[in-house]
Amino acid sequence: MADAVYRSAVSVASPFNGFAVSKFYVVVMRKKYINICSSENYVYFCEIVMAITVILFTKKNNAMKFYNREKEQKELKNVLQQSRKESRMTVLMGRRRIGKTELALKCGDETVLYFFVGKKTEPLLCQDFMDEVSRKFGFPVIGRVNSFPEVFRIVMQLSEKRPFTLIIDEFQNFLKVNPSIYSDIQRDWDLYRENSHLNLIISGSVFTLMKKIFEDYNEPLFGRANAQMTLRPFSTSTLKEILADFNPSYTSEDLLALFSITGGVPWYVSLLLDNGNITKDKMLAAL
Repeated sequence: MADAVYRSAVSVASPFNGFAVSKFYVVVMRKKYINICSSENYVYFCEIVMAITVILFTKKNNAMKFYNREKEQKELKNVLQQSRKESRMTVLMGRRRIGKTELALKCGDETVLYFFVGKKTEPLLCQDFMDEVSRKFGFPVIGRVNSFPEVFRIVMQLSEKRPFTLIIDEFQNFLKVNPSIYSDIQRDWDLYRENSHLNLIISGSVFTLMKKIFEDYNEPLFGRANAQMTLRPFSTSTLKEILADFNPSYTSEDLLALFSITGGVPWYVSLLLDNGNITKDKMLAAL
């Protein structure tokens, strides 16, 4: 049960890369709630809620700062300002763990909605999305919304009165949920864009699919993106800067080990260094 809870919690909280995941807390909380809850389903629910709380609110010690995305951050902030006049769409592409979500969350807006397109049916996804809308805007959702076009239309209409940012993560997964969603988004984007103030950031990790969705002339969202960015792994010079912050006396062997093990992927770099693996020997021992 504990492993299942851990996987569920990580699945829900995975976009928040700046926070720690502690399996120990999950196991401890499991034992605690087993003693006070008679229903196994309720126990499981409590465990997930508590585990997610730990993940979201327990910050890592000496967490790695945000590196080498100054150009992208500046562009996102420029697009944010433009969206105050009329809605803007930005597309972020790059492999998983490259830092797309963390970059999007640093767009500079005060109000940010986050939609993650997971492996669920469309009605279940819409329920998650409307819960997020309800939490961020502080009003109850009356009735049930079962289609994403309905959700998107509500969001666009809300942005007519109040500017905010919407992040849609793993956007290419709509192909499996309901491919017609892209045509629906195009229709409502074209209909509401000029009179609304939505800063829409779309993120995807399957490069070929994202390129097809936004750059294929025959696709409905062709030409809709106002900005497009592709995030790449850290360069050697950036890895030198990062390693120097954690280990000022690092050697060339330490740098080579860091690059060889992580490939410059921010998530893996953070995973090693934030846990004190700052030399070649410690990095190899952590594998």
